[in-house]
Amino acid sequence: MRGRDSLSVYLRGVAMGAADAVPGVSGGTIALLTGIYPRLIAAITAVEPDRLLDIVAAPLPDRRGDA
Repeated sequence: MRGRDSLSVYLRGVAMGAADAVPGVSGGTIALLTGIYPRLIAAITAVEPDRLLDIVAAPLPDRRGDA
């Protein structure tokens, strides 16, 4: 069932991206309507500055493992 859940979230994300291309419609609104808004907020708040630095430093050969 995990694969089906992942596909569902993926398709909802596609809908969010498509909504951002339409003037006056927000991807956040689509997230709220499709029921993934809490998951979206949790994912955003889980990002920490140290993790972002690891990702930005990924092009450096000795830091790729951290990213």
